Amino acid sequence: MIKAIAIILTVLAVSAIGADWLMAASPSTLPSQPASTQPGVRETFQRLLEQSPPVTPVTETSIPSRPKDMGLPEQPPITPSQGAALGGQKLLPEGHFVRDRRGRLIRNGSQWMFTFESDGKAMADPPILLLPNGWLEKMELDAGTRSDSVVFSVSGEVTVYHGKNYLLLRKVLMERPTRPLR
Repeated sequence: MIKAIAIILTVLAVSAIGADWLMAASPSTLPSQPASTQPGVRETFQRLLEQSPPVTPVTETSIPSRPKDMGLPEQPPITPSQGAALGGQKLLPEGHFVRDRRGRLIRNGSQWMFTFESDGKAMADPPILLLPNGWLEKMELDAGTRSDSVVFSVSGEVTVYHGKNYLLLRKVLMERPTRPLR
């Protein structure tokens, strides 16, 4: 496809500026056919169009955009203050970025959660649900290879869904246990 576009652009450029520069080229760069038997620009362009695969138009699909389209009851969005009232915890805002926070990976039923270690500044940060991605998979593997509790340092973006916070991991570091010097 790219080759066809390059040929089309070359043909259009030659037709726009004329073939004077082509006649000044060395004989080794001239086409093998005489100019009288070469197809014209329109014929070449038409042949290239016929050779390219047909373009299928994009069709719109019916994607439900509201809960009532999905057969679910329509509910107003939950504000952070309502979410705090539902879960007893204050929600982090959508798009908040968690940077280099230490904690542990825990399993909560079928979901994974990250429990933050207190750092003296935010002593009461609740555990946060983790969205599945490659970083979570790496954490699972790292935690599964160790018998003791593994401490991770994570960074990621917070999302809010139905009154709960979720963390999309962007960086994960496993902290190695330190051994005392002898």
